Amino acid sequence: MLVKIGIIYFKNGDLDKLRETLAKAKSQEVFSNDIKYYEALLCYREKKIADALTILEEIDIERVSVQRTHYVYHLKAQCLDKSKNYREAFSFYKKKW
Repeated sequence: MLVKIGIIYFKNGDLDKLRETLAKAKSQEVFSNDIKYYEALLCYREKKIADALTILEEIDIERVSVQRTHYVYHLKAQCLDKSKNYREAFSFYKKKW
């Protein structure tokens, strides 16, 4: 339920509400890959690239839906690109497709 609410806040651009929802999920010990993805996405939006990459590393890609896998790879590629790690970023952009 919290994930769906977080998605709505993200799509509406309400990052403050998304942050609150993620904090609530953590307080209830909800640590799903979806929560981690949106937490990384929030960090990326706030230009906290190193934090986003750390969170993305915690995602168990084997337990993520195929569609979400593409989003995770794309976000990781974007973070690596912003970190000027272009070769590794390119490898994740290729994984996306």
